[in-house]
Parts: sequence; structure tokens; C-alpha cells
Amino acid sequence: KGAIGIGLPALAMSLLPIFIEPALAVAILTMPIILTNGQQMISIQGWTIIVRQFTLAGVTIFVTITIVNSFVSDIPSHFIGIVIGISLILFSLFSFMKLQLPVTLSPKWQILAGVLAGITGGLSAEKTPLIIYCTALNLPRKTFMVAVGFIFFTGGLGMLVGLSYTHLMNATTAPASAIAVVMALVGFQVGAYLRRGINGVMFRRLLLSTMFILGLRQIIVNLF
Repeated sequence: KGAIGIGLPALAMSLLPIFIEPALAVAILTMPIILTNGQQMISIQGWTIIVRQFTLAGVTIFVTITIVNSFVSDIPSHFIGIVIGISLILFSLFSFMKLQLPVTLSPKWQILAGVLAGITGGLSAEKTPLIIYCTALNLPRKTFMVAVGFIFFTGGLGMLVGLSYTHLMNATTAPASAIAVVMALVGFQVGAYLRRGINGVMFRRLLLSTMFILGLRQIIVNLF
């Protein structure tokens, strides 16, 4: 994320499910998602005005993720793995192709994006529909950063509420999630330092290709 700006959940969820249960990976990522996106949101001047424009999307994703996470422990891990795989593939393909969609800031589009991102975010911590929606709006860079930060932040709060209800966020996973915050911040600084000495375009393409392959692996492994 520090090197090329690609989202933390997508990168983490392409690797963590190889080693641990997907639901546990979602729990560990909860605090990093809340804190890093909250910081991103408030670091830009005039963020409160932008947040008001995306309030409906934020409320929708909060409610949807809370509901999904409230029963995520009952969902088979192979199904969650498939959702992760599909989200990774969509994320990498959209980032490669830069598709454009005729979306607007109207309530129907905000609710649709919030519900879809809430479902994928609740199951896999990845909110790919939200990235597609905000990118398709062709927002100015600062507006985009605040909008994504705000909606990811509210989605993270929904994850925290839902996972606490199902006890997936507990005395074991909460400290692990807190440690993940520290590691994410350290990794971000290392990536920002490396950014000065690498070919950003080539590195981005290699990383997106790797995510596509890992997403395909997730689908195949969990289907067969």
C-alpha cells in the first residue's frame, strides 16, 4: 500500500487465507481498516463536507456489514474463500482495465454500492464494489480519498460490531488485530521508502497479476 497505493484489505486477503481461516483473517484486519481509513479521511482539509455527500453509502455499508458479520461464523469457510477469490479477481481486472460505469451520487447508486460492498466486505473484508463505484464517479483525488476513507471507516465499524456479536472479535483476535495495526503502519512506511527506487508501473502490474492468480487459486481450492 505504501509503495503503490493499492488497498490493504485486498493485499492482506490475498495471502492470509492461505495460512489461516478466512473469518479469522477478517477479524484481524478490522482494526487496521478502521484506524488507517479514519486517519486518511480526517487528514484532508474540508473532509466533513465530502463526508456529507457520501453519508447514505456509509450508513448502508455499516448496516449491511453488521448484519453479514453477525452470522459470518455460520458460513462455510470454503464459501468465504470463493467470495475472496472473486473479489480479488474483480479488483485486479478493474484496476488493469479501468472500466467506466454510468454511476452518479444519487441515493439509488449509493445504496446499491453500499449493499454490495457490505456483503463482500462482511465476508472477506474486501469492498471491491465500493472501489469500482468511487472510481467510476471520476472524483478529484482528494474527494476520492476522503470518500473511500469514510466508507471504509464506517464499514470497519460495522465489522467490529458484527464480529463482536459473534465473538470472532475476542480476547485472542483483538490483540492480534492491534498488532496488525502496528505492522500495517510499519509496512506502509517501508513501502513509501521503496517507492522512490522502484518502477511503480511495473511493480503495480506484477502485484495485480499476483492478486489475480491468488484469487483464482482461492476459487479452485475452495471449489474442489
